[in-house]
Amino acid sequence: MFQELLSEIAIFNETNFVLVDIGASGEPHRIWQEIAPFSYYIGFDPDSRELNEENSWNFQKFTIVKKIVTDDSSSQVKFYLTSYPFCSSTLQPNENCQQYSFTETFDVERSVELPATRLDEVIRDLKVDGIDWLKLDSQGRDLDIFMSIDKSVRDGMLAIDVEPGIIAFYHGENTFDLVHKALIEEGFWLSSLNFQSFPRVMQSTRKALSSQFDQQHIERLAGSPTAAEARYFRTLEHLKLVDASLRDYVSLWAFALLDGKVGFALDIALHVADSYGTDPVGGILLDKTIELAKQYK
Repeated sequence: MFQELLSEIAIFNETNFVLVDIGASGEPHRIWQEIAPFSYYIGFDPDSRELNEENSWNFQKFTIVKKIVTDDSSSQVKFYLTSYPFCSSTLQPNENCQQYSFTETFDVERSVELPATRLDEVIRDLKVDGIDWLKLDSQGRDLDIFMSIDKSVRDGMLAIDVEPGIIAFYHGENTFDLVHKALIEEGFWLSSLNFQSFPRVMQSTRKALSSQFDQQHIERLAGSPTAAEARYFRTLEHLKLVDASLRDYVSLWAFALLDGKVGFALDIALHVADSYGTDPVGGILLDKTIELAKQYK
């Protein structure tokens, strides 16, 4: 249904969404599946243990870069491979991990030197004009990487997903409070927030009581927030400030609907209709969004 809606709007047949996935282990970002036929997917992950290199969702274009994205000019960086691949990072896990039930997933099996690149370099090499939606799951470096991107590229981003820890589980980690503050200052607003939760129980306690409880029992205990899964969209004020294009407004409208934020989509549609009165797309967006909004009774 969503794909049919986009197909009716000519602008989406003329240009791709550019979706960048830093920390691409597993499958691509689930929310992107519906816009895959309209999108160019660029995924980064140096750890091949859980990396899916097949374009199973039929993105219009699909590229995997087996390098670490870094915030400096290093061509190689140390990478800590943990027992659970999704916890591997350029940062070393710290003692806070031992306070929670997932301690063993952060166990470092070995460290390796892996090729690295800056995101700006890849964008230039691929001849991509900018990034529409950035997903950052860098295991502790989300803010460092975002702020290292050229400001002209940062200013053009419409959506960003991050997954910082509530407390630091790595040495030097960018925690949620720091990431949230910086993104708000950069002209984003928080669209959705979910928490990963795990039982807080020390590794030493689990070992001392191993005859009483196995790990499966421990995992069924009540959890506490350990990391945030947060989605941010650009504010209309920011788009006006950077003199965004009609294409950017329409793309942000599509992202808002994809995330179920119909109210924000109404804001965008009305602005487009008022500001681009000679272009029929404003009326189309407004009519479609009003129709969707009326379904909420």
